[in-house]
Amino acid sequence: MKINIPSLISRKTLLILGVALMATLGLGAYFALHRPPRVDMTRYVPANSLAFVEAYNLGDLVDGITSTRTWREMAPVLGLSSQLKEIGPLFGLFGRTGIGPDEAVIAGRAQFACAITSLEADAGSTDEGPFVHLKPHFVLVIETHSNRAVAERVVRDKVGIVARRLFGELAVHDVDSYQGIEVHTFHGSDQTRPMLGASTAGLVLIANDRTALESCVDAISGRVQNMADDPVLARFRPTVDHNSSMFGYLTAAGIDKLSAIGPAILSSRFTTDPERMSSVASLFRHISSQALSGLLYGGEFTEDGVTERYLTVLSPYIASAMTETFKPSAGLDEGCLRFVPRWAEDFTVVNAGELGGLPERALKRISPGLDVVGGLALREFVLGFYGQLGTSSPDLIKKGLGDQMVLVKFSEPELGVIAQIRDRQSLAAYVQSYLGNRGARVWTENYKGIEISMSSAEDERAAALDGTYLLTGRAARVRQMIDAKMGNKSGEENRAGSQVLCDARFTSVGDDARLLQALSGSSGRAPVISCSPCPRDAATLMLEISRLTRTTDGSREILERDEARRALERLPPSVTFTEFRDTGVYTETRSAIGNLSLIVSLGSED
Repeated sequence: MKINIPSLISRKTLLILGVALMATLGLGAYFALHRPPRVDMTRYVPANSLAFVEAYNLGDLVDGITSTRTWREMAPVLGLSSQLKEIGPLFGLFGRTGIGPDEAVIAGRAQFACAITSLEADAGSTDEGPFVHLKPHFVLVIETHSNRAVAERVVRDKVGIVARRLFGELAVHDVDSYQGIEVHTFHGSDQTRPMLGASTAGLVLIANDRTALESCVDAISGRVQNMADDPVLARFRPTVDHNSSMFGYLTAAGIDKLSAIGPAILSSRFTTDPERMSSVASLFRHISSQALSGLLYGGEFTEDGVTERYLTVLSPYIASAMTETFKPSAGLDEGCLRFVPRWAEDFTVVNAGELGGLPERALKRISPGLDVVGGLALREFVLGFYGQLGTSSPDLIKKGLGDQMVLVKFSEPELGVIAQIRDRQSLAAYVQSYLGNRGARVWTENYKGIEISMSSAEDERAAALDGTYLLTGRAARVRQMIDAKMGNKSGEENRAGSQVLCDARFTSVGDDARLLQALSGSSGRAPVISCSPCPRDAATLMLEISRLTRTTDGSREILERDEARRALERLPPSVTFTEFRDTGVYTETRSAIGNLSLIVSLGSED
């Protein structure tokens, strides 16, 4: 359905509404109107929920998105109406006055929360790699800040409209009750995928599972404990939630549930070796069950984009051990970054003293905080790590590596590594052992004055020593890292969508002063810094919005136009700083659009 935005939110409409309100209420009363006070939405969901997500106000979200630099730069390029910026203030006006259609008033004043109460999961593996299918049982809770009649009308009329769009005009509608509350159930021919709606006081509940709905009703009525009493949430929420527009909480129960299925997927990012994958998965399961107490998230809008904060709460012993293990060393070494191609998908800087000995230090400090099985899993992981590096003498790595390493992601799952050299002789001996692992043949080639050593190993590993830096990865990637430093534009991979969305003025990250300034924003407290130099997510989100509003057909070719490329070059990169604190792992991401890019998946036709 095409929405006629100008007729919906024209300035003339806003002016007429404002004049009418001032005339009716008096000028003083008009400016005294306020949005209903924010309530604690965790009071409405059961304490044993797996996860909780809250959006304070839809109008604020819309206003936040349309106030970012991404919107200011990209909206004119994509032909998005400037009047879209007025949706947020218009919702705010409806919310403060209570005058207007129910949907508009609720959108202007309501708070939204979603609780996942249980999770069905199916994990496995195919020729294309591991997979996991998840079916969450959830409840959407809407605090309308209105009266009982409005909430009942929303459930009776509006939820039915949504259900018929999902299931068709032949959708079945059943009505019964639970604890005196009327429950509406809608479903199509497949009764395993219902949609349920209910209301109590000014709350609207929408769920995809009967048990989930009933658990929220019980929490609201006080028959079961609600999430507001969760001690981890109460203590640590202020760390990430600075009156944020968005908030999320993954509980200890949720972590425990995911630890049974997630490690198999996560471990595939570290290795493709089945034995190593099993070792990594075992380590994650044991550490998550013994060390993790919760994961909290808060997101807020800034003038440049979105700032998101995460806190992974750890047990005191583990948190202290990790803080001691990952102490940041000296400041950022920009020399490493000169090897990172500006078009790379992303890169991570690890900056900690004596990186070569980091795995052993982690084993020594963290394992006493785990049980016997967890300690053995960590020891197996560390030994396997050195084994995968193909050296029988870890001392070569410990002596050879300096304090900084950069992991460059070219494409999934391909990585390149740039590392500081502390002892060239030890590292040269390690390189020969690494390339010749399991009897592989080693040969060399001269590339633009730099010697690259290559291996006949199945993963096509290669390495080069350039001054005080070690480069490893596939030979083609090592060449591209050398080209980046020398100012040469190379590599056919950067034609596959990357070059379009990147600042073409620079060949390496180290040449981009604005990017280097963004990376220095942690004041040296973060031993791990990740960066996505190209604003792919922001561009994709804006393109999807333009498709949904029918101002474009959503073709990515639009982003290849000169005006689009210039606009994208002005957007900030996504930079993530990770610190290890006495409470756990704190992460802060500053980006053009944040996790709002997930909206793209909701609008996808796939």
